[in-house]
Formats: sequence, C-alpha cells, structure tokens
Amino acid sequence: MNEQAKDTDVPEKLELTGTEGGLWCVYTRDSNHIFDLDRGTVTRVPGADAPANINDGPRRLKELFTCRVGERGYWTMPGDYLIDFRFNLTSTIQRIQKITGDTTQPPS
Repeated sequence: MNEQAKDTDVPEKLELTGTEGGLWCVYTRDSNHIFDLDRGTVTRVPGADAPANINDGPRRLKELFTCRVGERGYWTMPGDYLIDFRFNLTSTIQRIQKITGDTTQPPS
C-alpha cells in the first residue's frame, strides 16, 4: 500500500477526550505526541527544531484538558515527591490521527 493510500485509510479526529482508547498521534507545529489511551500514557516526540524535554518518554497521563485541532493542547501527568503534577502545553494542534500497524517508529 502506498503512503498516500495509507494516510487516507487512517481515521482522523478533531478532538481527543481521553475516552477513545487506542493509539493516537497529535501533530503540533514542532512535535508529535503519542497517546496510548489503553495504557494511559503520552509520549512527546520532538521534531527536528524542537529541544528535548522531560516529556520525551512515556509518561502516565493524569488528565486531558484540551486536545483539539486548531487549539493548544493541555494535559497533566503525575509529579514526583516535590510536585503534585507536571503539565504539557503544546503549540497549536494541526492534526489528530489514529495510529495503526507498526508503532515502533514515530509517525512523520
């Protein structure tokens, strides 16, 4: 199957609420965010021009406040012994797409 056909076969959404289940990629200007809603985790995958940060590995998702195309994403993750929670505020979300097939490589 060619890449164009593969992209059109994968469902896209305008918003994630956290109740969907499955694997989803949230594309922002500089990074992608992989939501595994079955496991309750989120992983930031920085783009070429994005600096690394603490969210660049799987982190447990505490609460998903906003994850909607055209808006900035905002969610929280549990903290540690010093803080109650960590948060992530993204740049504007451009696309939300369900991930199918091989998930060992970050989506482009």
